[in-house]
Amino acid sequence: MCKDCGCVHVVYASCSNRNCPICPALKKEIWLIKREQELLPVKYYHVTFTFSDKLNILCANHPRLMYGILFKAAWESLKSMLGEEKWCGAQAGMMAVLHTWGQNLSHHPHLHCIVPAGGLSFDGARWKACKKSSVLVDVKDLSALFQKTFMRLLRETWEREGIPFRGQATKYEDIEEWRALFISSVEKPWVVHAKEPSTGPKQTLEYLSRYTHSIAISEHRILELTEEKIKIQYKDYADEDENGIPKKKTLKLTYLDFIKRFVKHILPSRFQKIRYFGFWAMTNRKRKLAKCQALLQHVPLVLTMKAIKALVKQKLGIDPSVCPACQSPNLVTEILPAKTYVLADSKKQSSTSAQGRSPPSPMDKKQLEKRN
Repeated sequence: MCKDCGCVHVVYASCSNRNCPICPALKKEIWLIKREQELLPVKYYHVTFTFSDKLNILCANHPRLMYGILFKAAWESLKSMLGEEKWCGAQAGMMAVLHTWGQNLSHHPHLHCIVPAGGLSFDGARWKACKKSSVLVDVKDLSALFQKTFMRLLRETWEREGIPFRGQATKYEDIEEWRALFISSVEKPWVVHAKEPSTGPKQTLEYLSRYTHSIAISEHRILELTEEKIKIQYKDYADEDENGIPKKKTLKLTYLDFIKRFVKHILPSRFQKIRYFGFWAMTNRKRKLAKCQALLQHVPLVLTMKAIKALVKQKLGIDPSVCPACQSPNLVTEILPAKTYVLADSKKQSSTSAQGRSPPSPMDKKQLEKRN
């Protein structure tokens, strides 16, 4: 509460859960500033790795195994091609973010990656740019190599360690079903998409940051809640208007269907959805990344965590030490009882809007005293 104007500003405690639609926003901005400090003054490509939807059953029942193979196959195939003299002939780097959902909460696992157009020479003496300025590598060759590598890693895991099939994947205990899965998964070529260089590395990183700390659906896309169904909004990328913009559509789901779709995107405990490879890897940053910066004569801006948090607060327009109404620093902090945040009884409401489910707006003194 502000001593000067009497405004009561409610600040909600963070749950720090990565599946929360609100809490990760601050972490995302901090992550973005940190990664911007590590960017090199070179071209960057946005590369997306997608595999066959025939493997989605395995992903749903064995996410740690399948997503781990996805990261490994993507890096091995990209590292192999950039290591060839034909394309670059150097040690590559890659930053990858796992994304598992579509706009309608469909299960669509894939990787979004940022890859610099070049690498550190194998002797560590110079920076080598990619041989062709218009492409990173041949995407058809990369797609074929990625498909081959992924299926090889999956087969080797099954042969050496075994896979304890569970859920709908238990049918693959039958060797014929397992063999049929492999055949159907490679019937169509997989597609790896490599987007040409954007206006700059920061813009590419900004795009990638949309997937780093987000969840399958944000609250503003939940339009309506009724006793039986939930109504959500989504963009249909297969149906665009005359300007090429995806049309916004609505979808009604029962609560059970909504939960079934949502839980597929909850990652296993401690699973790292953001991973770094090559000279970008955690173990190589102080040595190889610093070497790349020196070879490119690039002096990065190094900010302390205190400075980073200050920038984030400024960007998001949040500062709990200042009154949002009069900008006065004379604030009194008070922990409010839980009943202050209780919403109206859901049984008395036939329908609740998304706005009604949002945190209540700040209350003035009289309202606060009345509620308590």
